[in-house]
Amino acid sequence: MKRQLVWLTKFFTNCDRNSYALLYRRAEAIYLGKQNLNNLRKSNESLQVKLRQFKQILALIVFGRQILWTRPGLRNRLKIKR
Repeated sequence: MKRQLVWLTKFFTNCDRNSYALLYRRAEAIYLGKQNLNNLRKSNESLQVKLRQFKQILALIVFGRQILWTRPGLRNRLKIKR
């Protein structure tokens, strides 16, 4: 009976140590993952701003080109052929 109690005590002690080590590492990994996710969100926001600016510039270029193509006087002065 005493050997069984000693064995159970060791078993539960090992279980406690292993679960603590496992959960401690998991908490650290979750924290690091959360930090990485926040960093990705910040970089994504800056990329969204750059994309919006690029789309605006592209729209201005297309708009300017449409003006050049629809105004024959300007097109003739610049000697642009269709």
